[in-house]
Amino acid sequence: MKRIIDGISYDTDAATELARGDHGHEASQAWWALYKKRDGTFFEIAADHDGAIEDFRPLSRRQARVFLERTANHLVEEHFGPMPETRIDRFSRATRIAAVEVLECSLGGHSEITRAFLKINSDLALRCDSGSIKDRFNNLIKFLDEDDSRTAESGELVQDVVVDLAASTIGARPYWNEQATAIHDVFRRALDRDGFVLGVGSLRRALPPDLALPQAQDEIERLLDKHGFATLAGHLSQATDAHSRGQWASANAQLRTFYEGLFDDIAVRLDPTAATLQSSENRRAKLGQIGFLDVNANEWSGNGKNFINGLFKRLHPSGSHPGLSDQEDSTFRRHVVLLTAKLILSRFDNWPP
Repeated sequence: MKRIIDGISYDTDAATELARGDHGHEASQAWWALYKKRDGTFFEIAADHDGAIEDFRPLSRRQARVFLERTANHLVEEHFGPMPETRIDRFSRATRIAAVEVLECSLGGHSEITRAFLKINSDLALRCDSGSIKDRFNNLIKFLDEDDSRTAESGELVQDVVVDLAASTIGARPYWNEQATAIHDVFRRALDRDGFVLGVGSLRRALPPDLALPQAQDEIERLLDKHGFATLAGHLSQATDAHSRGQWASANAQLRTFYEGLFDDIAVRLDPTAATLQSSENRRAKLGQIGFLDVNANEWSGNGKNFINGLFKRLHPSGSHPGLSDQEDSTFRRHVVLLTAKLILSRFDNWPP
């Protein structure tokens, strides 16, 4: 069986069938099969309930891997290599977009852009080969969003290579206008939030990769949405937006409001009588009384000398002007609040234990 799709031949006789599935019902002749061509590309054939071919389409590596995961899981590593137990993304989506914007103002013209894209990934270069310069970089963002598991010619993730390339251009050329300076500053702050420090043309980690900061915020946002904590989500979003603009005082204020509200809202959810208590301190004490906050781990104590209250004091150190700080201090506050909030929300999501 053979089809020509977008000028490319897909022939079952010249390819290897990797896996086949069906409904397993005697009334249905539907089936689907995955084939691998000699050049390493994949395609799928699917038949309807009458056994007639209804779909014949090329698959990306990711789509083929998902097919095997569902149909013949034991073959995944045979065709796609060892799978990691977990994958920790180095960079958040905000950082990837900021990197694309840096490249847009750093790469010289169409020829230089094409050369850079070809070095990263041939599929990327093909996808981002037409239109204006802005169109090409918009397509790059779409390319990164569609499949975050794509690898570059080097074997690294494409998204990581794009960020590293953007970092390599910083300092290589002067800040020739205010717009470029502002774009570079947004990129620096985004990297800062992910736990990286940008030097002249290079990146280094400011925090261990196991902290997985981009994933921490994603998980927090998922749990806030799951449990209907819309106001908390709003404060966290405003804190992130303010940090990205370099408005440290605003970011700090929203972070502290988010952190305080987190314990208030959880206390009321777990014990509605907490809504009648006079202060947030009383509601945190309630969480200690019911065992939600771990006294043995010094998360809570009756004398105020505990981790939860200690972090509150760290978030409010400046007297009548709470929240004033520089980038380093604001970023530290953000990191510690995210990691603490992830712990607390995950506990709430599984409560009672």
